[in-house]
Amino acid sequence: MVEHVTDNDGVGSSILPTPTKIIKKYMRFFSGLIGVIAGFLLVRYSIAITDMFGRVQWAEDHLRGGLAGTYSLYRILGVVFIILSLLYMFGAVGFILSPLGSVFGGLKQ
Repeated sequence: MVEHVTDNDGVGSSILPTPTKIIKKYMRFFSGLIGVIAGFLLVRYSIAITDMFGRVQWAEDHLRGGLAGTYSLYRILGVVFIILSLLYMFGAVGFILSPLGSVFGGLKQ
């Protein structure tokens, strides 16, 4: 006699992943890829974006140096966007941002 293994809720366990898990995996990759492309475009076209939307006064005051302030702001945002998108693609956002959970109240279980 073969016994069917169930968990505590009575739902049968399966070795094969469900279609929902497969779709989530590919959607995570696709969403992360779109984020990487958007971040690259922010870095690549920072001058055109600045010409279109104008200068940001805070960036001009605080991000001086060898680089122009508003251009640097868009490039920094683009690099941050790329890094966060890559972390999301590979499932590491929770690992990196988990120390901030205690600051904002954490997850209520």
